[in-house]
Amino acid sequence: MNITKIELNNAQISGNADGTGIAIGIAPGYEYSDGKRTDKITHMKLEVVFPDNGYEKINVKIKDLKLTLTVEQLEQHGGKKKLVSSVM
Repeated sequence: MNITKIELNNAQISGNADGTGIAIGIAPGYEYSDGKRTDKITHMKLEVVFPDNGYEKINVKIKDLKLTLTVEQLEQHGGKKKLVSSVM
C-alpha cells in the first residue's frame, strides 16, 4: 500500500462534520535540489490541530502562495485561528 494515496474526508480528519480545525502555525516551504534546500519558496506549511479529534495535529502543504492566513493574523488571534475548509 502506498501511504501517499490515502484520501480522507474533512470529517475523518477533523472529528467533526464541519471539517473545523485550528491553525496554530504557518511557515514557508522551500524547494529542494540534490537534497539541499534552495531559497525558492514553493508552498506554505500550515500546522493545524483538531480539538474534536483528540487534538490530533497535522501539517498541511498549501501550494497556493496567495494564502489568506498570515503569521500576523495568527498573532492577532493569540497564536491560533479557527479554520473551516473543504480542502483541509
